[in-house]
Amino acid sequence: MNQLEHLKTYKLTLLTKSPLFIGSGKQYNKKEYYFDSQKKQIMFFNTEKFFQFLIEHKLLDKYEQYMFSQESNLKNFFRECGLSYSQNLIDYTVNTQNVFDDEHTLSEIHQFMRNANMQPYVPGSSVKGCLRTAILWKLIKQNENSIEKNSQEKYNKKNEINYGHTNNFEAKYYLNKLNLDTENPVNYVNSIMRAIRIFDSMPIDNSQMSIAAKIDVSVKGNERPIKKVVREVVVPGTKIEFILTIDEFISKELDADFIINAISEYGRYYKETFVKSFRPPKNAVFETFENCIVLGGGSGYFSKSILYPYYGKNEAVKEVAGIMQDKFPNGHHENDVKIGISPHMLKHTKYKQQSYHFGICEVKIEPCANEKQT
Repeated sequence: MNQLEHLKTYKLTLLTKSPLFIGSGKQYNKKEYYFDSQKKQIMFFNTEKFFQFLIEHKLLDKYEQYMFSQESNLKNFFRECGLSYSQNLIDYTVNTQNVFDDEHTLSEIHQFMRNANMQPYVPGSSVKGCLRTAILWKLIKQNENSIEKNSQEKYNKKNEINYGHTNNFEAKYYLNKLNLDTENPVNYVNSIMRAIRIFDSMPIDNSQMSIAAKIDVSVKGNERPIKKVVREVVVPGTKIEFILTIDEFISKELDADFIINAISEYGRYYKETFVKSFRPPKNAVFETFENCIVLGGGSGYFSKSILYPYYGKNEAVKEVAGIMQDKFPNGHHENDVKIGISPHMLKHTKYKQQSYHFGICEVKIEPCANEKQT
């Protein structure tokens, strides 16, 4: 299957089943992009070319006044200057759907991860983080019986979680099996996750990008739009390709079948334990979560935590509600136990008038076509 006997190479493909957001950490304020309300498109300008344009047209002072003024529309700035933008100023264009329905609803836009050529992509580390959660879930379920037999060990594990050492707990009891550093068991050098490497994705075409607002959905299915949180997203139905390598010398346990099974089982668990606690909002897209991970920003706390699989739902609701109360004292999480789920909001967005859970991606793993079978 590959050049080295112990190194297996695969093509990992994500198919977005809902809008996906991976943040670059950069935000565009409403003065920094050009919104065309007729075409429902946003143009993001190249900074160097735009300032060269201002210099050539002697508009630096006027632009400085614009930035400090109440005016919040770059389109009006061009109109007042008696000019129009040129195509060579544009780094890229994104469709807005109906997030911005007129020139008075502009918001700060959180940028998707982009490379030096301003092409969107998904970091391999983001996908590996999701696989880690699914793998941990499977390992925890496999060890349930042995944990129950050793009450002292179970107490020690819960004690570590309760004191906030969740990452150490995960490493010590489930992932760090290699014993390469016996003095420090939680050292990553011991982790079986070292066997998995996922390279950054191939670039995503800008035609597959859009703008989406964040919407909180309550257990009763009521929607609460978070108007100030607007994101660049990959639209549903987009294929994103990665190269995955698995080093069987490090771990024979984590082969492709194990990973796919972990993803499939965790997807069903996520739906049954968390998503079904919420009534679907109007025009919600039904998703089975079969062979799916929940990836990226806006995907919620549940998909990034192992407290539910470890404690079981009833006990986990109490534990997570306490964590949520500490972190978000104004979030009304004191009612989560009564509601029966914590956190008590599902992270949604809208695309083409339909309501979607953020970040659902179907996973496919197959041998690379250019490699020989062994």
